[in-house]
Amino acid sequence: MKYLNNCITLICNIFSTLVLCLSLSAPAVAEMLLADDFSGTSLAPYWTIQRGYADVAGGYVALHGSTVGRDANIQTAVGNPDWADYHISTHFIADGGGDNWYNAIVYFRMQELDVGSWADGHYYGVIITTPLWPVPAEWILYKMDGGSGSILKLAGDIFDPSVPINDRDNVLDIWAVGNQFSVAINGYSLTSSPVVDNSDPYLYGGIGLVSIWESTTRYDYVNVTAVPEPGTYAMLLAGLGVIGFMAHRRKESAI
Repeated sequence: MKYLNNCITLICNIFSTLVLCLSLSAPAVAEMLLADDFSGTSLAPYWTIQRGYADVAGGYVALHGSTVGRDANIQTAVGNPDWADYHISTHFIADGGGDNWYNAIVYFRMQELDVGSWADGHYYGVIITTPLWPVPAEWILYKMDGGSGSILKLAGDIFDPSVPINDRDNVLDIWAVGNQFSVAINGYSLTSSPVVDNSDPYLYGGIGLVSIWESTTRYDYVNVTAVPEPGTYAMLLAGLGVIGFMAHRRKESAI
């Protein structure tokens, strides 16, 4: 009977510890910073137009590069310290136009963006040029550190034929955790391991959706979800360690 009671107590303790660990970690995993499916008729209250033109209709936001400046950009939460570690997911449709540049660009960790230029500011960006692009389709992960002459390429390459990139319709995912970044297209990881920025990284800031060179790019939705801080994982491991220690002690007392 004593052995049975010890087993029941052990199970209850394990369950309680596990619930505690999950409850501590769940808020960081589930927190949604932004979810916009552009089902309304306005960019408000989330977005402001930084350059060019943007129309919301039919469940999309269509960005049109202007003749002057040749680009379009909408942005949100620029310089917001609450936007630190997060995962961005967006579905874009490259419609071309202008010189038929079929592209999509997402800015993230935006500290600031100069309203007088399509590039000047402090932020990270991912540009995707699709197979309809006049030159070889590629992806680039870069850091903008001031003016257009201060672009630091962190990663990127011409798309290999094995990469599932479509002419127009694609899903782009970006993860920013600390000074490490990952990129995927249509569920295919373009970064086999996280890309590390050791050059005074930007650790927080909002996002921007962009289309360049007088072309049009439609974005179907954008979701930005906070990801756990490294301390969350440490807490989970500590909880598992407590479970192991309790099991060992209970086993000794039952012998």
